[in-house]
Amino acid sequence: MEDLKNIWQKGRQHISASKPADEMLKDAQKLARKNKMAHLGNALILCAVVVMLLLFFTYLAPFENRLSHAGVLLMVGGLVVRITIEIVSMIKLGKLDLTLEPKTSMDQALKFYNFRKLIHGPFTYIIIALYTIGFYMLTPEWSLYFSTWTMLLIDGSYVIIAIILIWQIRKGVIEEMNNYKKLAGIYNDMQESE
Repeated sequence: MEDLKNIWQKGRQHISASKPADEMLKDAQKLARKNKMAHLGNALILCAVVVMLLLFFTYLAPFENRLSHAGVLLMVGGLVVRITIEIVSMIKLGKLDLTLEPKTSMDQALKFYNFRKLIHGPFTYIIIALYTIGFYMLTPEWSLYFSTWTMLLIDGSYVIIAIILIWQIRKGVIEEMNNYKKLAGIYNDMQESE
């Protein structure tokens, strides 16, 4: 609980307490809209990746080995779970009613913030782990068609790409959490102004 109080206090630093309530409400709605668009963007990008993977594994590199099929299932399945989470996040964010009394709005926002924090923690790590396991489950069958050197390049390049993606994901998470801290500050200021 102390951690949550600190988040609210840090969020307050971003907002001027002298703003009128209607202006603070507009700021809160703007931040909520920005986050909703980020969730939509994530879902669309992940959908495109799923379609590309399915096309690739269906037409360009169809696998015959059950281990490879399981690997593809883990890769695509993990992404589908993440897409579902982003859609659920958009729905939950859309249900936040910023016009309610500040205490109620703050409670709703806090629940949503905790939900997203959970998503960015264990769920994201599990999805990345499943995707990685799935990718490396393709290696035995690919090794039938590629030289050892090529397989080392493929498997090694995944590590480099994964590091870059994790870095990008982390940047997005930090920006999203900062937006929620700002939103928390707005709610707090709205409560104090009433």
